[in-house]
Amino acid sequence: MREPRADATIATALEEAAAELEQAGILNARREAMAIWAALAGTRLGDVWLRREDEAPTAVAEQFQKAVQRRASGIPFAYAVGRTAFRTLELKLDGRALIPRPETEGLVALVLEWARRFPVAGDRLPAPGNGVVADIGT
Repeated sequence: MREPRADATIATALEEAAAELEQAGILNARREAMAIWAALAGTRLGDVWLRREDEAPTAVAEQFQKAVQRRASGIPFAYAVGRTAFRTLELKLDGRALIPRPETEGLVALVLEWARRFPVAGDRLPAPGNGVVADIGT
């Protein structure tokens, strides 16, 4: 992928990224490129499509190019964009941490639901918004 041009549109950046991802064997390369842009721009996938003819902001275009290169090299999506969602949280992420699995989100939901049924356990649940995802008694 080449250097982002100052006058390039989001659509141009997406086309170039999709070609690079497709060449690397990434399935659904066009959608993957849009998802990378959305994650880095802090927007929804549909908004990327609606704004595709807008000029690509330089800062986002530079981050996008690097993320596409990481993704094309086989790095998982969450590591390539540097963030992932877990329940209601947006987590920053790099190779030092594991990517949260959907099963873990389900397990946390089940445990929280179960714990609220018991007054003693429910009283000791972490306060909402304090950042604690799981307390394993440490």
